[in-house]
Amino acid sequence: THMGSAGQEMAIEVVAKYFEKEFRWPTIHEDTALGIDAWIGDIPVQVKPQDSAFKGHVHNHPNMKTHLLITYEPKEMSCIIHNPEIMAK
Repeated sequence: THMGSAGQEMAIEVVAKYFEKEFRWPTIHEDTALGIDAWIGDIPVQVKPQDSAFKGHVHNHPNMKTHLLITYEPKEMSCIIHNPEIMAK
């Protein structure tokens, strides 16, 4: 949805700025093959709404060892980085 896209974009931009890294959107192939929402530096990123990130109906749960997971609260304009240590790799 539009609200979801806006939340994802905001979260990616804010987190990339926090880590002082460039970000880019995935190609269609990367999106389909990897199930990612963006790249921050060379780290694949998945962004989920806070209330659905760990629910059973979400089929493409991130690999927390290789993908940065960001969740966001659209109404509060906030996001959470669940595994920030991955950015040190």
